[in-house]
Amino acid sequence: MPTTEENKYAPTTWGGSTGEDLTVPSGQLCKVRRPGPTALINEGVLHSMDQLTAIVDAYVTEVEGKPKVNVDSLMKQPSKIIEMIHIVDKVVCATVIEPKVHMTPNDSTSRQNGVIYTDMIDIEDRFFIFQFVMGGSNDLKRFREESEELVGDVPAVAEDVHPSLRGHLRKRPASGVEL
Repeated sequence: MPTTEENKYAPTTWGGSTGEDLTVPSGQLCKVRRPGPTALINEGVLHSMDQLTAIVDAYVTEVEGKPKVNVDSLMKQPSKIIEMIHIVDKVVCATVIEPKVHMTPNDSTSRQNGVIYTDMIDIEDRFFIFQFVMGGSNDLKRFREESEELVGDVPAVAEDVHPSLRGHLRKRPASGVEL
């Protein structure tokens, strides 16, 4: 097959991505592909993108000209949080190439040693990957700046939230809770 120099029509972005390195907020390095929203919808990963948008929009208000999540209201709707996290987890599994990430099994006895499941990844890292894949690298700086402000209202320990969310939450020393 001719190289790009030999064939100016050689595919450079078509035919799949080999991925790119991404360092997430926890410091973990991973390789992700960025297929874009349309490809993720076609792959069946984002079949409920409208649903995700509706969930987020229902809890976002504008405060001093900036979007702000009403965390208190959202925390009273654990099914919405779980639904949102599930969609994000599906995108993470579909786009992280290395290390391979799998959906958390419903039955804890089905877990396998050495397998990375979505619930083993900090929620901030999962949302960061989601934002990178969906919004591109230009949005990452804004995401980092806004995420700390948004997470500031989250309860300090997992026991402060609805019991149905506890399986999705892990304590984070001195900085709140990770969903």
